[in-house]
Amino acid sequence: MGVTRLKRKAKRNKQKSAARKNRIKFLTKQPVIKNVDQEELKASFESVKASKKAETKKAEAEVEAIKEDSPKKEEMKSDVAKDTTIETKKAAPKAKKKEVEKAPKAEKAPKAEKVKPTKKEEDKK
Repeated sequence: MGVTRLKRKAKRNKQKSAARKNRIKFLTKQPVIKNVDQEELKASFESVKASKKAETKKAEAEVEAIKEDSPKKEEMKSDVAKDTTIETKKAAPKAKKKEVEKAPKAEKAPKAEKVKPTKKEEDKK
């Protein structure tokens, strides 16, 4: 008798070993270390912050200029009040509801049932 080979098991073993090798390669890889000037990085962030602050100051100045140009609500209300002379009316007092006793409803008589025509009568029509 010949020797039986377990092909599926051999394939699984090869996959496991390949995955293990790839995992080891991935974990042992180290990124390339570059010489980085820390002071230069800090200065670049500060310049970005300064530019953002300048932008916000410009935006605030524009908003204030718009506010100064537009009239205030109080001034608008006083102008409207001067121009229009509207008499205000007081609301009339509400009438009191009278309690009315309702008479009990009479019971309705049962309706007469319709007689269904028989098949012979339907055929005659």
